Amino acid sequence: MEIVITHFEQRRKTAALLLLVLALFASPLARGAVDWRVQLAIAIATGGSLLLCAATHGPRLPYLVLGLMAIFGAILLQLLPIPSGLLRLLSPSAADLFQTSLGTLGLFPSIRPLSLDPAATALEAAKAACCLMAAAAAALLAQERRTRLFIAKVLALSGGAVFVLSVSHGAATVGSVIASTFPFKNPNHLAGFLTLTAWPALGLALGARGYRRALWLATFVVSASGVLMSASRGGMASFFFGVAVFGILSVRALPRSPSRWLSRSLPSWARIGCGPSLDRSRSGT
Repeated sequence: MEIVITHFEQRRKTAALLLLVLALFASPLARGAVDWRVQLAIAIATGGSLLLCAATHGPRLPYLVLGLMAIFGAILLQLLPIPSGLLRLLSPSAADLFQTSLGTLGLFPSIRPLSLDPAATALEAAKAACCLMAAAAAALLAQERRTRLFIAKVLALSGGAVFVLSVSHGAATVGSVIASTFPFKNPNHLAGFLTLTAWPALGLALGARGYRRALWLATFVVSASGVLMSASRGGMASFFFGVAVFGILSVRALPRSPSRWLSRSLPSWARIGCGPSLDRSRSGT
């Protein structure tokens, strides 16, 4: 009986992981997930993944997901109708706009939500709910190291796939691979996504050996190149900020002595670049 229950739980974990991977990998490839049908499919996939995870792991969530829940709650508060006095206290500019546009019609002061466009805010709240469900499902699934590595690999590979699509589309349509936005709507979204996927690839490269290290390092270089080729100033700034954070964390993890830092850091970076050829030469001897 216990074997049957364990097998059933394993199948639920597998189904939850497949749904999450579908949402993470397929959504950016489907025109940046801006179509409502794609968004509906993502909502179903992330919701189903979270339900399966919760049934298997229970309601144990890290503090990061709880912080995302607080942000989601702040979005929902903008849809809550509040008295005009409180509205003016929280957002004087919104109250002035309501007074100018609705006051002459006798519709303000009145109880109104803080949002200037409740329909658009509700749509963004639905998107935020999908992100929250994906983060919660990933946090529950990532409690196992093998699953955690699999999710990181999916993120890294999705960045490479997006880069290939972007370059191919740019070369085929406008004859240039610079400032291409495909499969997203604008270069900022493209650069932001590639920045997100670049760092898991670098982490996998640091933890791999042999030809796998070269493959993951190439994936990192591809995503980083896509950020630069997007011509997005915000995307490039965020990427180089990530480089700075990575450098600071690397320095903090090493001894404080400069000579010892160089003696330990330089071989590590040399190993990243030259590891595959060294491994091949060793196997040949």
